[in-house]
Amino acid sequence: MTTLARALLLLITGATMVTAQEPTESQVRVTGSGVVKGETEVRLETRDERLWIDLVNPPTIGRMWITPGVAGWPKEVVLRLRLAGLEHFACEATGQTWEASVLSNGEYARSQWRVKSGTRESLDPHDPLWIGIVARASDGAELAGLPKPGAGEYFEITLPPALLADEPRPIRVRWIDFYRR
Repeated sequence: MTTLARALLLLITGATMVTAQEPTESQVRVTGSGVVKGETEVRLETRDERLWIDLVNPPTIGRMWITPGVAGWPKEVVLRLRLAGLEHFACEATGQTWEASVLSNGEYARSQWRVKSGTRESLDPHDPLWIGIVARASDGAELAGLPKPGAGEYFEITLPPALLADEPRPIRVRWIDFYRR
């Protein structure tokens, strides 16, 4: 098993922090915190110039930081969040924030924005800054509705290449499964 593919075990109770090993030239470091009962497993895998970060049993409201190794980012970074909803998702780097939302009712509409210098602008699916968000079945097939994490389903999120294009900087990722009322 490669260093990158080593599984990281993350125990979260309250706001406990998780830290991966110090990165080597090709290794990415993932740290995170959140509130959940139970534990989160972080799986890292590289394949075809892609880094897959798979969060199994993540906090329903959480955040993490992804820090590149000294060699920089791979061509693509893909997250797998095993959540039942994704009413808020954000990634931040280089003074900009990309935000996304998947509605939990109706046609599960997706909306996205970029926030720069306090100004929020809507993005459309053809924009190069669009975050790829797809609900997937356990076999990788695309789902029409929301995933069921207990059945191995998840959200697959491809970070915008613009986040990875400049000099390697940490990326902060935040998510909320469902807003509480």
